Amino acid sequence: MRTFQAAAAVFCLACICTETVTLLVGSGWARRCIKALAGLYILIVLLQLLPSARTELGKWTVPQSTPVSLPGLEDQILADAQSRLEAQLESECRQQFGLDAVIRVILEQDGQTLQAVQASMTVPAGSSTALCREAADYLQQRLGVEPSLQTEEETGT
Repeated sequence: MRTFQAAAAVFCLACICTETVTLLVGSGWARRCIKALAGLYILIVLLQLLPSARTELGKWTVPQSTPVSLPGLEDQILADAQSRLEAQLESECRQQFGLDAVIRVILEQDGQTLQAVQASMTVPAGSSTALCREAADYLQQRLGVEPSLQTEEETGT
């Protein structure tokens, strides 16, 4: 890599010197000659550095990286639909039953439709069992899946 750094430094210096001299000389045959000589000088230096640069390039390896997996658009839409459904059902449970339940729903795509395959409802500790059962029945009616019922004591929250 040092060889390429040296070549780049020589190239830059030659270009700067060439431009400086051509600005001082002005246009005409002298300017063209100076540019041609600078170009030849750069080629000679590069040709001298290339043999040693090949061996350095042979030692250099490209770092290996693992492929990045980004969720597809369908996955993002599915996750968004799940979170919106959960928020809507939580709001409905709060309004109809007075329960501050945390609802989790897992949706799967079946052709062109989304279908709930699993649901869980976590209710605050000390909630009325009858009220929780009513809310669970409501969720089962809405989702078509029987939700698992948990209290906050069981989940540790």
